[in-house]
Amino acid sequence: MAQAPFPGTVPPQPAPQSRPSPQPSYMQAQYPSPFAPATYPVPATARRRSSVYYAGAAVALICGILIVASSFMGWFGFGGYYASGWDIMRGMRESGRNPFVNAVEGVSGAKLVFSGLCTLIAGALLALLALIAIPAASRGMGALLLVISLLALAMAGINSYSFLSLRMGISMGAGMVILIASSFLGTVGGLMTLAG
Repeated sequence: MAQAPFPGTVPPQPAPQSRPSPQPSYMQAQYPSPFAPATYPVPATARRRSSVYYAGAAVALICGILIVASSFMGWFGFGGYYASGWDIMRGMRESGRNPFVNAVEGVSGAKLVFSGLCTLIAGALLALLALIAIPAASRGMGALLLVISLLALAMAGINSYSFLSLRMGISMGAGMVILIASSFLGTVGGLMTLAG
């Protein structure tokens, strides 16, 4: 039990609580430790496709080369002479007509014919895009391969119908057979790249 103070004396006062002195602002700043492990950006993973995609691109590349080669081979023959797609282009140009596409006159009327210059451009584009499609691994490139192959196949089909329907004893040459087969296989390659 606390005793009352004597008269005339001052009771003891409690000692004031000490407050922590504020630290300088530079002590509060956080600095990275020199021993902390360094962080580096993680590179993005390269896009990969299935083996079907790359097989289709390889097929399209080979077919593009064959389409280019077929442009200089015999397309149609008459009387033992075979004219290549390039010969047809030269004949169109020398006669002052469009060297890309024109019409030939026959017994059954005029027929549309594409020259070897058209197939040469189509084959070169197909081979070039196939080379780009292999490292790009893009289905968009596969769609372009498919479109170009279909265009080459359409030109081959139109030319075959136009010449054979002239009914003048015209026969189909090896160059046109290779053009049709390469265009068809190039279409298959384009579909493979889309599926992969």
